[in-house]
Amino acid sequence: MDNKIALNAVAGSGKTKLIIKKLSLKKRTCIITYTTANQNSLKERIEARFGYFPPNIHVFGYWEFLYSFCVTPLIERDFSGIIFDLNIQSQIARKNHYNTPSIYMNKYFLTKTFARWLLNSKIQYLDRIDYFFDQVFVDEVQDFASDDLDWITNLANLNIPVLLVGDFFQQTYSTSTRGNKNKGIRSDKERWLNKLHSAGFHVDTTSLIYSQRCAPNICNFIKNSLGIDIRSKKNTNDKQVMFVNKLDEITKIMKDDKIVKLFFKNSSKYKCRSTNWGLSKGLTFDDICVVLNPTTFKAYNTHQLNTLAPTTKSKLYVACTRGTGNLYLVEDKQIPEEFKA
Repeated sequence: MDNKIALNAVAGSGKTKLIIKKLSLKKRTCIITYTTANQNSLKERIEARFGYFPPNIHVFGYWEFLYSFCVTPLIERDFSGIIFDLNIQSQIARKNHYNTPSIYMNKYFLTKTFARWLLNSKIQYLDRIDYFFDQVFVDEVQDFASDDLDWITNLANLNIPVLLVGDFFQQTYSTSTRGNKNKGIRSDKERWLNKLHSAGFHVDTTSLIYSQRCAPNICNFIKNSLGIDIRSKKNTNDKQVMFVNKLDEITKIMKDDKIVKLFFKNSSKYKCRSTNWGLSKGLTFDDICVVLNPTTFKAYNTHQLNTLAPTTKSKLYVACTRGTGNLYLVEDKQIPEEFKA
């Protein structure tokens, strides 16, 4: 369908910017995303563009959209909400001999089974979406997993235009998991793209292949080391990738708050301006320092970064593409004790 498009784009190529550009004051627009951080970021950017938040534009968190828009207005039944806690959901599964119920105690939806329940229901939520909106955008589509991926691709059955945007290699989050449902698809780019195509989306993998954020040398490093095809739109090649192993230089970087330090996890345990790899998604800095944990340092040292586990590889890719300037690489073990909380 010409009005059902799935756009796979590289980091920093302007995915969200494209959505913002397509908005107007005349079309009733629905935007769906997974993380709260991205939902808030979208709202801020929309308000920045128009000078206020237009009443015809609605930005929904995924679970919010399923529950408050697709279900509760269309069903004569009272629900008490959604259970997000995975430990509680595991307890429920064990009590039911691992046959997880779609609705718990006739009151609560579970994130693991909500989308499957909705897909199998007779609720006419697609008609409701068609009635209230003129277009639908889904941002960070790579975050949708398991039955939620089936639900997102089911939007191809809408009559109105639908645009999915995302980056397969930025899978640092998963909406939910249920056994091996769609697990293989999310670990193989071609299978993932085929899933979108088979659902009825025109898959575009070329329009946004150039990063407007990262310099050529950084893109070349990512392409050669991680095997991810990312190219730079910048002409100047004055930014570098540098592995730093001298104590005085590492100390200087750690003290420089202009250089954001990105850790695999537990960034709060270090006395510096920092965040975690996965949490940095959607953010842009100048110079950055990616701190390599033992696993990624070993892979870097043996030129095997491309063999990292998919989730680790995705988080490293996200971290390395956060900067507009230089990319410094430092081994975690070499960080001086004075910077550890």
